[in-house]
Amino acid sequence: MDVLRRGLLVLATVSLVGGCVFSDRCVGGATRDEASGRCVLGDGGGVTDGGLRDGALPDGSVEDGGGDEDGGIDAGPPPRIVEVSVGVVHACALDDRGVLRCWGDNRSGALGSGDTAPFDAPRVVDLGARVTTVGGTALHTCATTSTPSLFCWGQDMEGQIGDGEASGTPTTSPFEHPGLGSLNQVTGGFANTCTVGLLGGVVCWGRNDRGQLGNDATEMTQASPGDPMVAPDGSELEGVRQATVADRHICVRADGRVFCVGDGNGGALGDGTFMDRTRPVEVAGLTGVTDIAASFAHTCAVASGEVFCWGDGAHGQVAPGFTAVQGAPVSVSLPAAAQQVVTGEKHSCALLTDGTVHCWGTDDGGALGDAATHSGPAGPVQVEGLTDVTSLSASFVGLTCALTDAAELWCWGQDAIELLGGPMAGANTVFLDGETQHDTPVRVDPL
Repeated sequence: MDVLRRGLLVLATVSLVGGCVFSDRCVGGATRDEASGRCVLGDGGGVTDGGLRDGALPDGSVEDGGGDEDGGIDAGPPPRIVEVSVGVVHACALDDRGVLRCWGDNRSGALGSGDTAPFDAPRVVDLGARVTTVGGTALHTCATTSTPSLFCWGQDMEGQIGDGEASGTPTTSPFEHPGLGSLNQVTGGFANTCTVGLLGGVVCWGRNDRGQLGNDATEMTQASPGDPMVAPDGSELEGVRQATVADRHICVRADGRVFCVGDGNGGALGDGTFMDRTRPVEVAGLTGVTDIAASFAHTCAVASGEVFCWGDGAHGQVAPGFTAVQGAPVSVSLPAAAQQVVTGEKHSCALLTDGTVHCWGTDDGGALGDAATHSGPAGPVQVEGLTDVTSLSASFVGLTCALTDAAELWCWGQDAIELLGGPMAGANTVFLDGETQHDTPVRVDPL
């Protein structure tokens, strides 16, 4: 947690500057009003989401929703959230039109607005084309577009943006990565970013003090994409379907197995040892793996519907009844089969096949979501009031969000914005209600 607090302290000292909300251009057919500086449509109506109208796409075109009787354009049904990424002090939601909106604290440049000024509503991040996926991160964000392109923005202290520099100054405008091509996944952690290509190759960049980039390199920081991750035998790792980035270790899922690399001191690599590795090692005894997640010093996986976790379990986040380091996977008893798992510093949560969510670990800030008061490690407990959940996203601390079949977003736990001394005037918390903590799920609507 010391690393996270140091990063947040740097963000808290960044000077706030003014500027346009999104860029010096407007999209969706809007023009810049010289008096207010805002993007407005031809009829003078203000546009509060960065210039996008109902039915407008990030490239400025308009979806063909069919004409109405008076010759206007039918905008069609309202957008629906299809993917969510939860950071430490911000969140981003992708809708079914390919529009990405981010909200929360902006001291890390996480809103992609070209500045670090606060903003009192979710803002569209204009990447010039439909956004296809957004990566889970801590203090920075990455997203892919249909062109195809990859963009990253936010904190860059450890080179996690990948623009060739490691700087305490946030990258406030999206940086486009050339040459990475089409990607299956982009994901990030506190100090690293990883991409998974269409053929299953993995390329990571950022902090490398424990060899977590997995390419036998030993430099402390690699501030741009470099050599692909290697397999245990030193050849290029292929067939990867998913990567997850922790504080100082990275794990990937390939052929139903899990391979981890980097800091092994807390057992987070799951190979039964406590050694650092610069090449990935296979997690002991796991097959049929369909999902993985890592945060700080522990890792979890779903294998044949069962959840297994390993690493630092001091807060009960590995498995109930265990409060010590576990160097190999430990099974978590749940009332039904699991389909997804997410992790925070002191808690873990699983989405079950019946659409409910169960969490275990320490209930700091309401991370377990069941409204009960827990004096120590607890769980698994069912998150109160959630049904028909389709996916989860969790921050590095105690915030978890769930997306339902009805495309509703529900979040609970602690918004780590409080680590910066509270939200700035005119700024959002992730909960969008000014609160930094909720013990049970609350509806969040960024659209």
